[in-house]
Amino acid sequence: MKLTRMFTVALMLAMTLASVARGEAKQPNMLKKTDKAKMEEWVESTFAKMTPDERITQLFVMCVASCSDEPSRARLENYVAKNQVGGLIYMDSDMDELAKTANMAQSMAKVPLMITIDAEWGLSMRMPGVPHFQRNLVLGAIDDDRLLYEYGREMARQLRRMGIHVSFAPVLDVNDNPQNPVIGTRSFGEDPDLVARHGIAYARGLEDGGVMAVGKHFPGHGSSSEDSHKTLPVINKSIDELSLCEFAPFRKYIDAGLSGMLTAHLYVPAIEKERKPSTMSRKCVTDLLQKQMGFQGLVFTDALNMQGALAMPGSPCVNALLAGNDVLLMPLNADGELKAVKMAIEAGRLKQKDIDERCKKILRYKYALGLTQKQTVAATSLKDDLNKGQADVVKHRLASSSVTVLKNEGSILPLGNLMKNRIAVVTMGSDKGLKSMFHDRADDYAEVTAFDLNKESASAVAAKVKAGNFNTLIVGVESDKESPFAASVNALLPTCDNIVLVLMTHAYDIEKYSSAINNPNVKAVVLTYEKSDIAEDYAVQTIFGGNAAKGHLPISLKCGDKQYAVGTGITYDATRLGYTVPAEVGMDNYLLHQIDSVASLGVREKAFPGCQVIVGRHGKIVAKMSFGEIAYGTGIEVTDNTLYGLASVSKATGTLSAVMKVYDNGGFQLDEAASKYIPGLRRPDKQDMTFRSLLYHETGMPPSLSMWQMMMDPKTYKGALITNKKDANHTILIMAGAYGHKDAKLRTDILSDKKTDVFNIEIADGIWGGKCTYDSIMNRIYAEKLGPKKYLYSCLNFSLLANAVENITHQPLNVITHDNIFGPLGAYHTMYRPLEKFDRDEIAYTEVDTYLRRQHIHGYVHDELAAFSGGVQGNAGLFSTGNDLAKLLQMWLNGGTYGGERYYKPETVKLFTTDKSPRSHRGLGFDKPVVGNPDASNTCEEATPETFGHTGFTGTCFWVDPANDMFYIFLSNRVSPTRSNLNFGRISARSHIHSLIYKSIKK
Repeated sequence: MKLTRMFTVALMLAMTLASVARGEAKQPNMLKKTDKAKMEEWVESTFAKMTPDERITQLFVMCVASCSDEPSRARLENYVAKNQVGGLIYMDSDMDELAKTANMAQSMAKVPLMITIDAEWGLSMRMPGVPHFQRNLVLGAIDDDRLLYEYGREMARQLRRMGIHVSFAPVLDVNDNPQNPVIGTRSFGEDPDLVARHGIAYARGLEDGGVMAVGKHFPGHGSSSEDSHKTLPVINKSIDELSLCEFAPFRKYIDAGLSGMLTAHLYVPAIEKERKPSTMSRKCVTDLLQKQMGFQGLVFTDALNMQGALAMPGSPCVNALLAGNDVLLMPLNADGELKAVKMAIEAGRLKQKDIDERCKKILRYKYALGLTQKQTVAATSLKDDLNKGQADVVKHRLASSSVTVLKNEGSILPLGNLMKNRIAVVTMGSDKGLKSMFHDRADDYAEVTAFDLNKESASAVAAKVKAGNFNTLIVGVESDKESPFAASVNALLPTCDNIVLVLMTHAYDIEKYSSAINNPNVKAVVLTYEKSDIAEDYAVQTIFGGNAAKGHLPISLKCGDKQYAVGTGITYDATRLGYTVPAEVGMDNYLLHQIDSVASLGVREKAFPGCQVIVGRHGKIVAKMSFGEIAYGTGIEVTDNTLYGLASVSKATGTLSAVMKVYDNGGFQLDEAASKYIPGLRRPDKQDMTFRSLLYHETGMPPSLSMWQMMMDPKTYKGALITNKKDANHTILIMAGAYGHKDAKLRTDILSDKKTDVFNIEIADGIWGGKCTYDSIMNRIYAEKLGPKKYLYSCLNFSLLANAVENITHQPLNVITHDNIFGPLGAYHTMYRPLEKFDRDEIAYTEVDTYLRRQHIHGYVHDELAAFSGGVQGNAGLFSTGNDLAKLLQMWLNGGTYGGERYYKPETVKLFTTDKSPRSHRGLGFDKPVVGNPDASNTCEEATPETFGHTGFTGTCFWVDPANDMFYIFLSNRVSPTRSNLNFGRISARSHIHSLIYKSIKK
């Protein structure tokens, strides 16, 4: 026993000697970077101008909030104009008020003030209207210290913009007491190494950004069971225990060369036998911190108005100075404490030379912080500057990296097989209920049925989930207080044998859900450690694979018999699109404002009733925006889930997807004759027509068929069906320059006004067609006279391509695309004939058809050829949302994979997306820029030659740019109520937004 004790003492002595040696050689980095000669010249010059009283008050940092009223202004004048204190600490206030306070205070200071703040989780801790960052315990789940450095740099940027020079952060306390009433979520966790790594990374970010970091609360507040604001807590640990746990992060922080340290009001008998706050213990501050550990930076006291500081008789400032502190934070009374310090000097308890040296030490750091000239905070654009794009980026990166997957049996996450997965989502504790980010984001990934316990009891929801036969249940629990939801979660456990439990709660509340975590029906557990919109967002993204699982437990957990150690966490890569802000992918966040301006102008100027805009880059959607209404005067707003008819975008998303799939499976060769699979093409002029020529639009086929001529019964009218001028017989305006015969009626041999066994496909309200209708159209296409075999864009080419793949697969186009592409992608809003699944209010209107269908087209395809073909045709007919199409485009950018599934071979995707006709700008089914002639391109001028995509007549487009790893989708219904809409071209929102996207990319 004695030998063990002797060994321990020897070890501690060796560590102490090493620390001393380290300390002698280690000057804080902030001072190392200064010009020593110039610094000392300024320090000596400034010091020489100071009175003895000012040298004392230079050590004071007083508390202020604002100078908005006379008492607060008088208090500020007392601190600065009269007493010339060395610094101020901001408390809760408004940013503009604090800026005014800083400018007023600095104007009164002979020596520029050191402005400080306690903002452990960002400026939002002290003021509204600024970015809100996560608590440290959330960040303790992050594995990548570089993110903590980025966070520190961003905080430094914001602090300097507010005229703040010192941040009382990071918290270096190891929170090994879950019941700690004052540290808790302020700590990075219970592992000393983790706390040290994160604290040092954050502090380096602060100091590289020009703000002094102040580690706290030395010698370690993490095991406390009392709050030093209210009393003097006791830390009953041996020196060995303290050295291994509490001291470790502080020791490493010192070795890293950081500048500031804050001492805590704690009674630590192992350091100081006498019952006094460690702040006022010379053994703690001078002997341990400065001599043994070698800290040479500025030593700040914790607030001297706290009860823990007042536990020792006498002047807190005098006691703190005797202990070895440099800076006196928030004494109760500047005048009284100045007097007390002077009396202590006169009595010989304090030495003037010690005061002078501390004053010079502070001045040196003021020099290093650039406080040699008068300081001002610019009031203009203050809020905008504080909320700049990088703040959003950091916040999103921190949130995305902290989500922790604790359990993942059978690798259920990220969720797969979306087409066959019947998913229910149940939330509890959300303030927004079914409109929460949790539900919205789940809806972005898959077709889910939503429930919320704010509306119904747990038993009622459990009964509905059970009755729904869901094979996957996602349960999201949100709580920032004592959690009342454990019983509700347990009530849901028997309803499904495939449950994903998401706990968006305080880390120390997780164990309350132990029975659920250990339940065999719970296959996965996801943790966010906080309740917030961004936590909801990234929890869902992680579940579906939009966000890589990277987080690890910052604390240990005991869930029943199951132990989870610090650092536990299951990781996997992202497999689907994620959602973030533009700045995270190298674009300016101002792009969102620009899109809003252009799209809103389009709605206002009646270029279109509404639209959707999607922008994606580097695997992330950065703009998902909706505008206007589904038709003028309806009052039904366009949402992210509003379906738009894609018009000719159907060619490159629906038909081409099927063509690529059949080609990928070896169904045909590009230079093979399509007539091999389409008997109707076995004619002298068409029998050699190849798939390549169809995709290039080089077959000689005319642009389209006239459905007016084909579907109107010639027996019902005399003379011309359509004229370019109005006359007695031609009174019906079809479009600009086209008037239809008033007596003309639809044919009755291939159409019907009611549903029958033969006419069983609804073409429009009150118009029914059937197989005979489709066959009549295709036979007309087969018989069309060909022109020269050069580039001529033709809808008929894609009708033939659809015809070919249907014949090869013996399946209709809508089944091919759903079963092989859109269903597995989770693009559940994408389909032909949308009224078979969706309500009309979920679909945007298109044109008022005054002639053929004589109705405002709603829920049916706008294009006449596709409509009379039954709504499923190669040239048009597909309906979708921007969010759904994004999944298809990202799959192409991925080389044929998405969500962990392969849709095409990489070489198939490369071939179809890069090949280009030698005779035109067209690719294999895709449109491309006209290189060298941007005015002739459908893309914007900035689009790269690698760009591919398509436009649609109703005001739609998508463009994919592999060179920039980017895509853009614009969906609108510019033809509602009429295709004769000059405003669409005048506003040119579709191409204007495309151009703005390129201009937003940061070089």
